[in-house]
Amino acid sequence: MAGQLYFDPRSLTQAKRLLVPPLAVGHLEQVQHEVRFAPDPKGPFSIWEWPSRVRTYLAGADISEGLPDRADQKTSRTSIDLICRESGQQAAQVHGMLDPQAAADALFLLARYYRWPWLGVEANGPGLATLVLLDQLGYPYLYRTKRLGQVGQPEMEKLGWVTDAHTRP
Repeated sequence: MAGQLYFDPRSLTQAKRLLVPPLAVGHLEQVQHEVRFAPDPKGPFSIWEWPSRVRTYLAGADISEGLPDRADQKTSRTSIDLICRESGQQAAQVHGMLDPQAAADALFLLARYYRWPWLGVEANGPGLATLVLLDQLGYPYLYRTKRLGQVGQPEMEKLGWVTDAHTRP
């Protein structure tokens, strides 16, 4: 299904008219023991809602290989979307040519900035490397898929989830 549109192109065009531009675009930077936002119109971070002490957040990530486009094919980009749990609205996004290591770094900074949300990272391909890196960093709130074992065997947990013909709508 990669490369095929799931939604009707006309519906997408209509939906684009409803998009709200972000409040800020830039980078997140670690400065000593603090994560700070640095404005940059070409940065990969877009913010629609600044972090709040009274709100909680959830993030989902689809990690790319971070390879540049080729003349005959446009490659995929990493997309990390942060949602406010209370409102259901998008609070932030990271989008760009990020390899698995850069995606893990971006996720970790985003997570620190937004008070440690649950992270759901697709485990297909390069996403698995990002998950392993986040796990090695000790990130406490990584989504794990639970799988039932054989009769008499314990339940197993795997980092992230796999998108395939059985899990895709």
